[in-house]
Amino acid sequence: KSFVSANAHGLCGHRTGGNSDEFDKKPLVVVYYDVDYVKNVKGTNYWRNRVMKVGKKLLDAGSKFYFAVSNADEMRGEMEEFGLQYSGSPVVGVKDQKGQKFAMADTFSMETFEKFLNDFNDGKVEPYLKSEAVPDNSQNAVKVVVAKNFDEIVNDEERDV
Repeated sequence: KSFVSANAHGLCGHRTGGNSDEFDKKPLVVVYYDVDYVKNVKGTNYWRNRVMKVGKKLLDAGSKFYFAVSNADEMRGEMEEFGLQYSGSPVVGVKDQKGQKFAMADTFSMETFEKFLNDFNDGKVEPYLKSEAVPDNSQNAVKVVVAKNFDEIVNDEERDV
């Protein structure tokens, strides 16, 4: 029973607003595009098969990812949390164990997708933060904190904040 529930969605499940809580394993890689298993099965599976091909290759090489595909229109609010916008080509977001969000900036292809996931594994991808630009605080006694410099200033053990 535990095997079935742990593998119910297979290598790359169809994630919707109604079942998104079932995809709780991290890092979760979600590819957003025009997923439609009623009107466009062939087109939906075309992109999903590419995700699975790269996913299988990375999993066989020892990487640990969990994959899903989601409809870009249905999950628009979630995509905005990654700073992503769908305009015809699939877009990719990854959520790690800490809850940080990462977005693939390049146009989707199997090569760019694989490179992005390898860079993510190597720690080369910066998390997406909805933030203003970091202000120049060098001359100010009172420091302005934004999302991009929050950890640096507020969580610094040597500062009295």
